[in-house]
Formats: sequence, C-alpha cells, structure tokens
Amino acid sequence: MTLDPARSHPFRLPMAAEPADTGLELVIQIVLKAGVTFTALPVSFNGCWPRLEHAATDRLLFPCGSLTHHTPEHRGYDFRFPIALVREGWNEVVVENGGAHPVTIASIDLAIRPAV
Repeated sequence: MTLDPARSHPFRLPMAAEPADTGLELVIQIVLKAGVTFTALPVSFNGCWPRLEHAATDRLLFPCGSLTHHTPEHRGYDFRFPIALVREGWNEVVVENGGAHPVTIASIDLAIRPAV
C-alpha cells in the first residue's frame, strides 16, 4: 500500500484484551522497502497520541524456523505501546505519512509480548 504525503490510513482488526498488570506490551512493526527514508511516520493505536519513536530492525516480528530476518529488500520499524490500549473486539492502527514523498508499506505486523 502506498501512502501519499500528509495522508493517513486506518487499519481495523479484532483482538483480545490482555490484563494490564502482565508485563506485556504491544509492538507494531511497519515494514518498508530497505533504503526508503521518511521524515515522519507517526503510528497511533486506538486513538492514542501518534508515536514517532521507533526502533529500526532487520528482524522479523515473528521468526519462523530458520527465517528470522527480513529480506535484504525490506526493513522493519518497531513502535511500542502499552498493553492497556488493546481493547476486546475491534482495534484500530493508524499510520500517517508526515513526509514530503510517498511511502510504500510492505506489511504491518502486531505482537503482544513481554515488555523490553
């Protein structure tokens, strides 16, 4: 999916809520083509203030056997959110393009895992 400058796109998905005191967090990984530069790629979850802070990674959010890393053509960007934001039922991820050039999103992955 290509996201034009100054545009946002919501993605809705069903999820199960988790207890807030479990030490878990929500990680949303936005995967782009490697080498793509962006000025700002804010991500919000269920209406929270958009987050700009992210960690670039070459690791898959969900390794599968010997497949542990993205292909050389792709790069992941991990955005972390408190587990308390996850609702029972429908949830919404909104990705914005705060830059001056279009950004092509290869995939969006979500994980609930122990907080780092």
